[in-house]
Amino acid sequence: MYRYSGKLRLSGSVMHEVYKENMSAAEVMILRRLHGEDALVDLVEHGNDRSPHAAEREKLKQIYCGSGQNRTRIDFERLFGADHMDLPARLPQVKEEDDELKNSFTRPKTDVDTNDVDIGQLAG
Repeated sequence: MYRYSGKLRLSGSVMHEVYKENMSAAEVMILRRLHGEDALVDLVEHGNDRSPHAAEREKLKQIYCGSGQNRTRIDFERLFGADHMDLPARLPQVKEEDDELKNSFTRPKTDVDTNDVDIGQLAG
């Protein structure tokens, strides 16, 4: 299965973006169903990891079809067919990651060391 990374706009909002990586084509389709067709932007293909379809299907069912009060359920079989069927392995028209992009892209720093912040400078 090919893997993808990109920005997910929660409910399609540009004010609520999160970076997701290691998504399968099926997960991209689920996220588009849940958040809107234009919810995933800057998608980049990272290659085929040859992961088994059955394992990916079970993982996605646990994440997106589980029970919970605030969880939006999707009809997995309606989207991807019966359990014996393969999931989509690749998305059409997604650019492959090139060497220049690999070397130039750095993810935003998500953890901040508060010891480096001078509280006095923030207050003044």
